[in-house]
Amino acid sequence: TLLMGFVTFPVRAQETIYPKVMHTYTTTEDFSSDERSTARRGAYLLSGTSVIARYGTKSIAVSGCTNATQYVDKVRLTLYVERSTSYATGYGNYRTYTYSAEDVYQLVKEISNITVERGYYYRVRGIHSVTKDGVIETTDTLTDPIDYR
Repeated sequence: TLLMGFVTFPVRAQETIYPKVMHTYTTTEDFSSDERSTARRGAYLLSGTSVIARYGTKSIAVSGCTNATQYVDKVRLTLYVERSTSYATGYGNYRTYTYSAEDVYQLVKEISNITVERGYYYRVRGIHSVTKDGVIETTDTLTDPIDYR
């Protein structure tokens, strides 16, 4: 209660909590990664990471990770390998890899030796989700492209 002279006014304080999101990109000529992490109180989803790397002259390796803040009912990871003839636009799906696990807090997958064709840029889009007691939380990641032209 706020007292001003002889008049009192009820004061209500409301705490607004904004999720802290950290988005980290790492890119070299042969490697690119994207990690998105949240530090939101009460959240089940902690972070998601997707990675693409040159794996020789005609192939790539991709990996992804979904992390929960605790053991959850289900963790999901979908990795889309996308390609385009342009660095910035026109990406279409090239390969899709989908995984899930139950009663875990982390899911990590790596796919090596994916054959690619010359003439394209390749990148990885990751969809990361966790389910706990019917609540589904999801985030996405997107690497920068690797040049195979």
